[in-house]
Amino acid sequence: MAGRAAGERTGAGNGPTRRILFRTMGPADAPAVAALHATSWRENYHDVLSAAYLAGDVESERAAAWRARLTGATDREFGIVAEIDEALVGFAYVINDSAGTEFGNLLDNLHVESKAQGRGLGREMLRRVAETLDSKGWAPKLWLWVYASNAGARRFYERYGAEECGQTLLESADGGRVLSCRYVWRNTIGLTVFDAPGS
Repeated sequence: MAGRAAGERTGAGNGPTRRILFRTMGPADAPAVAALHATSWRENYHDVLSAAYLAGDVESERAAAWRARLTGATDREFGIVAEIDEALVGFAYVINDSAGTEFGNLLDNLHVESKAQGRGLGREMLRRVAETLDSKGWAPKLWLWVYASNAGARRFYERYGAEECGQTLLESADGGRVLSCRYVWRNTIGLTVFDAPGS
């Protein structure tokens, strides 16, 4: 997974070539991951999280959470980051067989910076997640929670084969309760067939 890159050309004619790199997430990525996570919440969850919470110091809260997670990471979890010209623009994080559910491995986070969307980065991270599950010998199953009101995310996961398997109220970061949908891939082998961006 680390070291495998996919290039992308942007602009018309002889515009600049921008390098897209996907690699394993590590403790040094905590600040950039936290910053993107906070920005993503502010851009996409204004109808889920309270205005007071989003106006607060979400960056510091996310930084502390990601620092603790990545410095204490075990071999039962992994993350992937996407970079364009060495700037972090996306990440995914997976926990092995969370809580022993029948649905397999938890996709705990997948975020792509808004300006970098539409380039296939989310799709490629899903593909690499599926490849990593296989390389680790983990069950080829994956699931996640998506807020019911997040229509764009729901369309994205459905486009790449996830099926909705129930809804429930979950506690959100600001202490509220939000209707959430469980999305499931019962076999992630289908995620490995997508082409890399720019290929």
